[in-house]
Amino acid sequence: MGQPARAGVNPTRGQGFYFFDDKLSGYDFSSSWKEDQTNFDAAKLSAIKKGVSTRDDVVRLIGRPGGKYAYPLITDPKAQADVYLYAETSGGPFNAKFRQKHLVVTYDDRGVVSNVDFQEITPK
Repeated sequence: MGQPARAGVNPTRGQGFYFFDDKLSGYDFSSSWKEDQTNFDAAKLSAIKKGVSTRDDVVRLIGRPGGKYAYPLITDPKAQADVYLYAETSGGPFNAKFRQKHLVVTYDDRGVVSNVDFQEITPK
């Protein structure tokens, strides 16, 4: 037993592994449990600058990533990406509400940000 990351959340954990041509192309992890929650502050994303920010800058700003993606999960076959994923569910079977944040930060061979892709699903 444990505590949810936020009051009213049904805590869960999820791990994904993605393969292409029988090779691992990426993985990600999400948790809404308090002790290992993966939530991040999306308001800080505007501070990430393509061509300027480094991997160390992003980790200081957002935290440690819960996953990595490579081609074909990202478009550049020579690049690598860090993945931040958070998902939570609240309510019960007849009034469930789902929220998800997914951030993929791609880096060039120097470790400088080349792309930032953020998607958020919020309850309506």
